[in-house]
Amino acid sequence: MNQYYNTTRAREILEGIQRESVAGSAQKIPHLANTEVGDVLFQQVEYPPSMRVMSKEEEEDDITEVVLKIQGVLCASTLPPYRRQPPNAATASSIRNLRQYVKITSLGAAGLDDAYGKLQDVQKQLQAQCKEERVIPLNFLPYEGYPCIETHARYFTDRNLVPFEKNIPFHESVDPNNILKNLKPELFIHGPDNRVDYIRRSEDKNGCARYATIDPASFKAGDLVEVAFSLVAVPIKEKRRLLYLNLKALTLIDDTIRKESERRAAHMTPPPTPVKIKSFKRRTVYVDWGHPEEEDRKKRKAETVGEGLDDQSAAGGEGSCGETDPLAGVAKGAAGPREEGKNMSMNVD
Repeated sequence: MNQYYNTTRAREILEGIQRESVAGSAQKIPHLANTEVGDVLFQQVEYPPSMRVMSKEEEEDDITEVVLKIQGVLCASTLPPYRRQPPNAATASSIRNLRQYVKITSLGAAGLDDAYGKLQDVQKQLQAQCKEERVIPLNFLPYEGYPCIETHARYFTDRNLVPFEKNIPFHESVDPNNILKNLKPELFIHGPDNRVDYIRRSEDKNGCARYATIDPASFKAGDLVEVAFSLVAVPIKEKRRLLYLNLKALTLIDDTIRKESERRAAHMTPPPTPVKIKSFKRRTVYVDWGHPEEEDRKKRKAETVGEGLDDQSAAGGEGSCGETDPLAGVAKGAAGPREEGKNMSMNVD
């Protein structure tokens, strides 16, 4: 976000979106602000080995993973697609760590700061369940002093961790150049935990919300977005648990404020001033191109001058001590015409 970004306007829109979203509590994806931390219960999952917040729908018998949503301003991201092979994808470990990453901030919007803070309470709830393990605290660095949330999803999952899941193809907008597809070793799959939906929210003429898939490259810092995520806690070394927000979807809500700031920045930035040059030298690629006779003439002249200098040096060596009298030739030449004139006078008489 640049200096022309209208933070006040973005905050106002966020507050309105947050109120509308919280009011729609009957939606399948609940808002983080509506989450009762006391009701959050992490359940152990065998494949992949993790603890997740689960729920049982009234009309369904299967236990379903809980997905939450929250809004904010996009302030940092690492999103597809890749235009070329990642430089740090030489080993299985580096390929495993390739991820889609999003960081959003509330910009101080009323209600969102409290919602962001609920994640700290969720972490405490998890720690109460994991009595023999230490839960690593969530540590989301603020953006210009405002609270933030970070969420991500890896592109790949180890096949041996999900033996009952099948590999699913990448969405065309996520991997249009088949870079990730060709990069994936057989020990990995692209599974449900790796898939992220990239969506744009709009309204039709009746004011009803409509959602459509968009190119992930459309998202830029300063856009108003909504993230959907699940809560996952995985075991790591030394009897510890790592709690993270597994990114499920990124929805573009509004990009007008960001685009307006870009237009203002482009208008306020003066164009570069051209430097006036009075004269300049043109360089010839081939020196004798089109003028070989001129180069030959210059070469012959240089050789002739060199031979003349050699003759003068040889003549000067005949005098005593190799010295010559510079006036001798002049005196001799001056006397010649007078003697010749005298002879002519004598003949006439």
